[in-house]
Amino acid sequence: MRIFAVIVWLFCLQVSAQNKYKYAPDENTLLGSMQDGDSLVYYQCHVEFIEQAIRTAEGQELPKARTKATLTEKFVLKKQEGKYWCSYFIASYTGCPNRRFTGLKFSEKSYWQFSFQHKEELDDQQLQFLQVVEYAGKDATEYDLIVNERNSNQVLILKGKRFRQIGLAEKTLLAKLFKPREQRLNLDSGQ
Repeated sequence: MRIFAVIVWLFCLQVSAQNKYKYAPDENTLLGSMQDGDSLVYYQCHVEFIEQAIRTAEGQELPKARTKATLTEKFVLKKQEGKYWCSYFIASYTGCPNRRFTGLKFSEKSYWQFSFQHKEELDDQQLQFLQVVEYAGKDATEYDLIVNERNSNQVLILKGKRFRQIGLAEKTLLAKLFKPREQRLNLDSGQ
């Protein structure tokens, strides 16, 4: 009997070692409903101040112009063999990407020109943050569809035909969470 108990205990230890996550997302959310092989696509569209230096063909540099631009980022989250992976992309197009940034009418445009930045395995902290985004965000209503100075930060989460469009606080940016691990560590330490 003791041998059987030891075998069961060792098996449980091995299974728990394979699952590195201590945090399990709520099954009632899009993140928590993911099965192995599933993916979620997060599009975050937010307004930022940018500074642009203009240089003429002859090399003369004009003063920097500070203006607002719309940044669109894409995060493709995949669950594979119990692990969560995120690929991060950013669009080079900074005009408002879609006057109707909504799940019902949403379609990614080729002229946004998303470019791949990096891919990484997510940890518990990142999963918890994504869960908080689903809980804390304000579901968009019909008059919230345009991303501009008034509605400056929205996330669209797509999972097949299911979606959520969420308005977020201005400083809530997924990109801060999905910077390469070394850069996040520097941010956390205040550097």
